[in-house]
Amino acid sequence: MFVVAAIVICFDGAAKVVQGCHPTSKALHICLNIYLEKDFPLIETFVKSRRQGRVLLEDPDLQNICRHIASLNECYNSLWRECTSYWQVERYSRLIHLISSTHSYLCSNTTDVLKEVLLNTDCMSRAKPYIANCSSTGFDWMMTWKQILRMQVSPEDRCQALGNYKTCLARQLVNIPCGKESTRVYGNLIEVWLKNWCDKDSSPSSAMKYFYHPATFTSN
Repeated sequence: MFVVAAIVICFDGAAKVVQGCHPTSKALHICLNIYLEKDFPLIETFVKSRRQGRVLLEDPDLQNICRHIASLNECYNSLWRECTSYWQVERYSRLIHLISSTHSYLCSNTTDVLKEVLLNTDCMSRAKPYIANCSSTGFDWMMTWKQILRMQVSPEDRCQALGNYKTCLARQLVNIPCGKESTRVYGNLIEVWLKNWCDKDSSPSSAMKYFYHPATFTSN
């Protein structure tokens, strides 16, 4: 089992429990850093190969990425019970639910969706001049997801911006040759975040609301 211990030894030798579900938690950052060290080199290599006209992505690579997301989820799950307030439980439960739902969306039964997301990074790269202004809505694709995983931003901080970013992508990519496919692929991924982190139905008739639906956890 992939577990990061949430215990530190104080200078006097006493064991002290580290709260693992707040932005300054060392244990939480260890979980994320281990994930980034595993996945980023592989993903960066793939993105570079796409730009050079080569595809270096095989099913075992996709399976590894899925396993790393599952390990991140398990690592975060090992910390959530150390939340000490309702505010921490509420925010951390949302985060755990987001990671679990993202893993299910990308990796459940097949890795086809994950492969689509990675293949469309090339289109998003070529479309940068067209979608640059979308980040002015308050959501930056390269930064915000890390801030979410580090608990540096809350749904109230970013959910409206996330919905605006999705709308902006659809508008700006419409005249790009690969834009229709990328709009579908990344729009669906953003929808997973909206539904599972923001608890929001992003249909035009739905108002922005932040209702908390507790995630279900099982212990081994």
